Amino acid sequence: MAYPSIVSALQGVEFPISKRSLTNQIGDREVEVLEGKMMTMREILRACDHDRYESEKDVIACPGIVGKVRHAA
Repeated sequence: MAYPSIVSALQGVEFPISKRSLTNQIGDREVEVLEGKMMTMREILRACDHDRYESEKDVIACPGIVGKVRHAA
C-alpha cells in the first residue's frame, strides 16, 4: 500500500519512539513524496540525523528529510 504523505505513513505510531524502532515498525511503507515519486520510510528516515522522535512533528520537520524530499523533485 502506498501512502499519500509522510503524515499518513506515521499513522498508528506511538511517540516518543527511537529511530530504530520507527524504522522497524514502518520502514517498508511507501510514501508518494511527489507526484509519481515513491520512497520508503526507511529511505526517508535515513536522511534524518535524529535518533529519537518525540512527536510526528519531529519526523516531518527534520531538515534532512525536508532536503531529501526536495531533492526527489
